[in-house]
Amino acid sequence: MSQRPEQDAWNRGKLTQITDASRHLLSIINNILDIARIESGKFQLEEVDFLLEEVLTRSVFNLIAGQATNKGLEIISDIDPALTSALRGDPVRLAQAILNYVGNAIKFTEHGRIMVRAYPVEEGPSGLLIRFEVNDTGIGLNREQQQRVFDPFEQADGSTTRKHGGSGLGLAINRHIAELMHGEVGVDSVPGVGSSFWITLRLRKGDACLPPRTANLRGCHALVVDDLPEARMVLARMLEVMGLRIDEADSGEAALEMIEKANRDNDPFGIMLLDWRMPGLDGIQTAHRLNAMALSRRPMTLIVTAYDEPDLKQKAKLEGVLAVLSKPVTSSTLHDTLARLTDAEPASLSTGLVSLAKQSLQLSYPGARLLLVEDNPVNREILLELLSDFGFDIETVENGRLALELATRRTFDLVMMDMQMPEMDGLEATRRIRQLPEWKSIPILAMTANAFAEDREACLEAGMNDHLAKPVEPEVLYGALLKWLAASEGRRGPPAAGARRAAPPFPPVPGALEHFDPETLALMANRKPEVMQRVLQQVVLHHAADAERLDALIAKHDCAGAFRIAHALKGMAGQIGAAGLQQAAHEAEQSWRQDKVATQEVTDRLMRCARSWKTPTALRSRPQRNSEQACAKRRALT
Repeated sequence: MSQRPEQDAWNRGKLTQITDASRHLLSIINNILDIARIESGKFQLEEVDFLLEEVLTRSVFNLIAGQATNKGLEIISDIDPALTSALRGDPVRLAQAILNYVGNAIKFTEHGRIMVRAYPVEEGPSGLLIRFEVNDTGIGLNREQQQRVFDPFEQADGSTTRKHGGSGLGLAINRHIAELMHGEVGVDSVPGVGSSFWITLRLRKGDACLPPRTANLRGCHALVVDDLPEARMVLARMLEVMGLRIDEADSGEAALEMIEKANRDNDPFGIMLLDWRMPGLDGIQTAHRLNAMALSRRPMTLIVTAYDEPDLKQKAKLEGVLAVLSKPVTSSTLHDTLARLTDAEPASLSTGLVSLAKQSLQLSYPGARLLLVEDNPVNREILLELLSDFGFDIETVENGRLALELATRRTFDLVMMDMQMPEMDGLEATRRIRQLPEWKSIPILAMTANAFAEDREACLEAGMNDHLAKPVEPEVLYGALLKWLAASEGRRGPPAAGARRAAPPFPPVPGALEHFDPETLALMANRKPEVMQRVLQQVVLHHAADAERLDALIAKHDCAGAFRIAHALKGMAGQIGAAGLQQAAHEAEQSWRQDKVATQEVTDRLMRCARSWKTPTALRSRPQRNSEQACAKRRALT
């Protein structure tokens, strides 16, 4: 707050120096704590099923997208097709290791690209040995630096005048993660050319069976247009795996010539992936010229971009572009987009992971009595929908005090407890509930947007059995319910009369909100349009005034109140895939968490994101075509 614009430039400069130094110190402390946990043997690994592409997208690419864009760097994801199936291991530590590498690559790279690669190098009875590489075009390392870069407190630029900052612990942590997961770390580098940091990790194959991919585009002629050879190669390989025939162009001008020639040869392109920013004609200009060409068949055009331009989607739509994909593009995102555009049912890979747990819950635990303690109406709506197919007897309350009162009157088979709530938080409520004799062994699962190890430890110390990080992933939720309902000693019978909730009496929602990911919301809402509409209605009803509330709290220096709103916004944003708001709320929350004042930059970013949720924009669902039309469209593409 002391960095507001009314301060003079000299004071703002000094305050910025203090802020940067404080952040630097905080990062050092966090890394030291991780090293301490590792060396004391308290750095434990989890064993859960996960999808590698989803983990990298959610926990790496989404977090570093802004930093890469600000420096004009392009992130490329090259995941071997053999790794699209479910894996089993610790996705949090895996993501931490890759994020350490990518963060360093962005820090030490001024221009060019950063490529994240993953491929299996060995398969045996104990699982897969997978090699992850992060290749950059940065400053590089000499031989002496390469030998000591994985030691604690070492950095590539060790001079006293270094400009890059950092604690020098991230790579040391990676070395420990590799050792715990039976792998190794290393680096290959040429000064002035770039570096390739790698880590090998041993993971098991997951147990879940994934559905087949349904976009039937085999034989379709596709054109990949990108000035960066590595980006073209990765996109072309993804399409080849789907059975498409691929040609490549390195510019918009070359692409138009190839389209014209293919049309003359009666082998027109059915699909074109078109990079936005290229020398000469950019993607929008290329699409515009394509519209003026006399063609017997025009390719279905998708733009891919590494840059976040607010008006890009609207400009692309005006030129007939059907979709805009953010880099790095993953194979599942590309497949599901093509499936949607050709009217095939997108076989989202995550649905395969939930199927086995869902079937077991449906068969084994109809009538199980669940208590949901959650103050955020958006989160309640999504969780109730995720649990709607199992025949559970679900009761909901809005805070820990009401949960405690209810616990004195009846028991449940399982409780899902939010942490940050008014009147009484989840930790205090759990401690008091555990004092009731009949509640000694009933599972209580924590739900919180704080996924730090200390938060998990606090939950367990309070008497909770498990910890689910928000936004709650369906496969993680169902797996936890299956595990703890089996351990519950409560009696299960048929659901009580009227226990199943009736749909809230919302009128049809006239609009949705900007800046959220429809695919994330669809997954959380079981792909039911009416549920997606109700969730968005809840967001409008309960969060439209958050920006004004924050303004008032900041003016009163009420850090605790601002923390509560930021925490609620972070949880809500994660549930519906609003990555920008989620990140802004997370940064502000970390400042207000310990009654500290957030910097003006962090506060302004959160306020901008929060205000963007006030005005609904038109939501038009994609019209459904009958199967004959869909088949005809696919035939036209081939």
